[in-house]
Order: sequence, then structure tokens, then C-alpha cells
Amino acid sequence: MRNYNKLFTLACLLATTLFSATQANLHPGITGSIDLSLFEDAKDAYLANIIDSLNGLSQFDYDLPRKQGFIKNNTIHITETPSDVKLSTSDNNVFNIEIRDLTVNFVSQFFRYNLWFIPVKGFAKIKMSKVNLLLSVQLTTKTEKSRTLLQFNVVKADLQLDYKRLDFDLGGGFLADFIDIFIPLFRKTISGDIERSVEAQLKSDLPQRLNQDLITDNGFLEPWKFPAFQNMTIDYSVEVNPSINGTYLGAGFNGTVFNKGMLHYKPVSDPIMMPFHNYKVKSRVQFFISEYFLETAAHSALQDMAVGFFISHKIVPESLPFDLTTTGLERYFNGMEATFGKDVPVDLNFTLADVRDFEIVRSKEKIIASVDFAIDFIVAFEDGRAPISAGKIEFNSTVVDFSVDVKGKRVTMEINDIDIEKIFIESDYLGNLDVSILKVFLNFALNEAIPFFNFLFGDYYVDLPEVIFGFFGIKDISFTYYDHYLECGISPKFLPLTSQKKLFDSFQKFNYLFEEKAFLQ
Repeated sequence: MRNYNKLFTLACLLATTLFSATQANLHPGITGSIDLSLFEDAKDAYLANIIDSLNGLSQFDYDLPRKQGFIKNNTIHITETPSDVKLSTSDNNVFNIEIRDLTVNFVSQFFRYNLWFIPVKGFAKIKMSKVNLLLSVQLTTKTEKSRTLLQFNVVKADLQLDYKRLDFDLGGGFLADFIDIFIPLFRKTISGDIERSVEAQLKSDLPQRLNQDLITDNGFLEPWKFPAFQNMTIDYSVEVNPSINGTYLGAGFNGTVFNKGMLHYKPVSDPIMMPFHNYKVKSRVQFFISEYFLETAAHSALQDMAVGFFISHKIVPESLPFDLTTTGLERYFNGMEATFGKDVPVDLNFTLADVRDFEIVRSKEKIIASVDFAIDFIVAFEDGRAPISAGKIEFNSTVVDFSVDVKGKRVTMEINDIDIEKIFIESDYLGNLDVSILKVFLNFALNEAIPFFNFLFGDYYVDLPEVIFGFFGIKDISFTYYDHYLECGISPKFLPLTSQKKLFDSFQKFNYLFEEKAFLQ
């Protein structure tokens, strides 16, 4: 019965989407955990929405016993929200959903019954009350194209119908009303056949539906749909098999970020023993993000988009201890004034080239990385002449430490300190420069300008989604620093029901099916 596919998809999608794990014996780039209580919350909050999406799904055609006729064009309709639904887990990563006292309407738009030598045609409704359904779905893995992927198997599907509670309502004319007394004779046979057919259909169709996206993507996820990151992909193939451990579900994932069609960048790094759950924090969804993941993400982002900013001399705060003019920079860039004139404004163009060698430090609550960037000094003449580059300085292996910050619904980066290591000057206009003096000046100037840079870098952020899979939003998010990995704690909030009107509309549509004008031909 395809009708229950989405009901169990709720729990299963939560399990696959909120990466989690139990013990690391390989090299996962991402680990984490999801508290099993989320499944119960999801059930309580969204059962009405799920039933709304199930109504009207097609069912099998059915031949009556002893060639007495058939029931075709059948659909299932649920007109009452189940009041007795239980979710549980058992050994071997099995999720169980048990629905009791469910009322299901089996609707046939066309039936035929052979009454002696007279074929009687019409429409039919079979109301099935006190229906019980038990589904058990196992979360495991499979090898697909030499990659280990998550997979769902339906290990049990048990539909229990009480044949004494099958009520038949036939329509289509007085003969249909007449044979209404004969059909109940087949209650027991019909109920048994429906049970077997539904159970077989669940076991074959539900795994295919649940696994379709996992197999199609082959363990690759494109998380960013906006154009700037349209080629970035995350490898979420399984490194540590999923497992239920106490109150949480876990798994470990590859976590390599790369660009499609480009050479994959894989930094040299030692395997890191990351945890999968922290019982000391209250977050019911926890991610543990390695330096490896951050470095591949940064490298891929720079491949996918240009990162930098332009600083006009007009917007530089007066509090900064240097003047962006040829005269103000003459002390450090010999020849500026002689080449371009006195007090000519100078603009700056920053370009980020590479970020590597990530190190997350718990004691400092910082992330340290080696950064390559360049500053182009652009002389902005005020007499109508076109701007011209006075020269470019490349900063290689500059040590930058920064931290991750959450502002409302945005995750941003805050620079804390800059330490210049190597500089390379490229200019056709400037004379001999004292690199040691220039390096001291640039170290001082860049660190003094950090608040200003953070303001400019505010244009680069990740917006937290308002809704994830239609099931929940993010109430808050926090980051905790450990040596070589970040802990990300998420508190989900379940959203108010929005489908009550849809549910009512589906009931109205269901009732319309039994007006004779809908079926009589």
C-alpha cells in the first residue's frame, strides 16, 4: 500500500539527512548524532500532513473469488487522523512504526459482479475500520559503483484487517443495491487477499522509493542551489556504518567537498578520532566537522567563485592610522608621489587566492589557516584620467586565525589576527622598496583594519534554512572548538501544522466520490 510510504519516509529522511555516527575506524570528514526522540516529535507534529499527502493514491485492481467479477480503478482514502501511532527502534538499526485503530476507505470507481447471467456494474466503497499496520525498516548500507551508500530495507510489513469490520457500500442502480447482500459473503477472502497484496507491495515499493535519491546521487549531494556555489558537491558516502547507540543514531561520512568537472583537492591530513555524540550538551542534532572538511570546502569555494572586495579611498574610516593617497603611502612605496603626483587617491582591490593547512585549536577557540591573497593598489586620478594599477603585492602563506560566528540565521566568519610571512611585489612604476619596513607596515595596517575587513566580509555568509524537508526549522545553532574539529549543535523546532485545510479539502473530495454522477456512465 503506497499510501504509507511517506509516513515512514519522515523518520528515514531525518536519519539520512542529519549525519550521525557511533565509532570511527576509518577516516570520516563528518560525524554526528541525532537524538531518537526527534522521531517521536516528528510523528506527533506532522501525522496530519502526511495523511493528507497519502490520500487518493492508487491501489491494485482486484478480481473477486470464483470469477464472480472484479473491482478496478481503486484508491485509498484516510479520513481520520490516527490517534494511536507509536515509533520505536530495535536491534540492527531497525525503525518500527505501529498504527492502530486506523480507518481506511477502499474506493472502486468501477466494479462488476456476475449475478447469475446478469452482469451488474457500478461503484463501490469498502470501509475498513480497526486497521492495524506495523512497518519495520532497517537502515543499513550497500555497495553501489564501488561506493558504500546508505540503504533502507523493509524487513517487516504487517497489515491486520478485521474482516468482520469491512463495510460494503455499492452504488450504480437497483441491481447494485440488490447484490449488496451477496458481497459481504466474501469478506474473509477479500480481507486476506488485501493484506497479502498490501504487504507485498510495501516490501517491494517502499525500499525503492526510499533509496531512489540515495542511489541516483551515488552518495553525492549538491547542497547549495544559488548560482555562486552551483558546482560544489559533498561526498557523503559512508565511512562508518550507521548504528543505534543508546538514545541516538549515528554514522560517519566521507565529507570531501569538490567541484564537478575539476580535479578533486584532497589535503594531506592524518585520520582524526572524532566523537559522534556529546552527552554533555542538550542539542538533539550534533555534527562534528573536521579540518579536512573545512579545507576541501574552502578550496572548492575558491574554485567556484571569486572571493574578494574593493576598498575605495572614500570609505576608509578616518580612525585608521594611514592615508590612502600617493603621499600617505610614499613612505612605504618609494616612487608613488613622483610617479603619480601628490595626494592622489589610491583604492585597494583584495583578492583571495587560496586557503589551506587548517588547524582548529580548542584552547584559543580559533581556526588557523594559511592564506594566499593579493592587494592591487589602484591610483584613482581625479582629473579625468583612467585609473591605473601602481602595483600588486602578493601575500603567500599568511597565517590568519578566525572564528565562526552565528548572527541570527547567518553563519559568518570573523578574522581575529593576521601574521604576514612572505610578500612578493609586482610593479612597473615603483622604485626599490625596503621589504622589511613594508612588511612591518602591512602587518600593522592589516591588523588595524581587521574590524573593517570583518564588515566587508559580512557579504560572505551561509544562511540557515528556514525549513528542512518541510519537517522542522532551526531554532538555534552553536559551535564549540576542539583540537582538530568543530562541534556543531542544532536545536530543531517543529513547525505549526499548515495542512488542516488541505486535509479538510481532501475529505470533501472523498465524499464527492460517492455521488452517483461521479461514476455512472
